[in-house]
Amino acid sequence: MGVGVEFPLFDGFLTRNRVSEARARLGQLRESQFLLREGLGLQIKDLMMGLDATAKSAEATLRAMQSATENRDLNERAYENELVETEKVIRAQLFEALMSAQHYKARYDHISLLSQLSVIVGTEIQTRLKEPSK
Repeated sequence: MGVGVEFPLFDGFLTRNRVSEARARLGQLRESQFLLREGLGLQIKDLMMGLDATAKSAEATLRAMQSATENRDLNERAYENELVETEKVIRAQLFEALMSAQHYKARYDHISLLSQLSVIVGTEIQTRLKEPSK
């Protein structure tokens, strides 16, 4: 009866290379994490700039819509008193509809950007909450 024991004296630097590979993968993951954070920051910055622009656009189109509504109202009253022709009233109504459409489009764009921001920030918060504490 014999007992044999195998005891490797030389593993061809296998362990050392496995450790090096694990360190390299860790470094790669850290770089990826950094790039994701930078990308997230750029996305948020872009959305914030878009929000500012759409808010200003919504304000401007609101004033234009209000002016168009006043103009249409004046033209309709003038038409009732036979001071303007039908064509002018129709143009005023069309212009009011156009200004309203532009205003509502600007508001929609603003709300859409707010929604995108909420998704990005919410997704990041969920990811952070799921990560184990470091």
